[in-house]
Amino acid sequence: MIDIRNKEIRKSLIAKYLDAETSFAEERMLVDYYLDSKYVDEDEQAFAKMIRMENIHANLLSDDGV
Repeated sequence: MIDIRNKEIRKSLIAKYLDAETSFAEERMLVDYYLDSKYVDEDEQAFAKMIRMENIHANLLSDDGV
């Protein structure tokens, strides 16, 4: 299992995401991490904003909590 809380792993996934090489599961981990994280390191701020904007309405179509 990928530990998304590990910054080096996260940075690797970010690079893969920006190169369009991530799997759906990896993308979902990034989305979940950045949507739920209250504090994001300064060097990840721009990516976090991009992920949040791309997925701002993701919960509208989700079955989570149903």
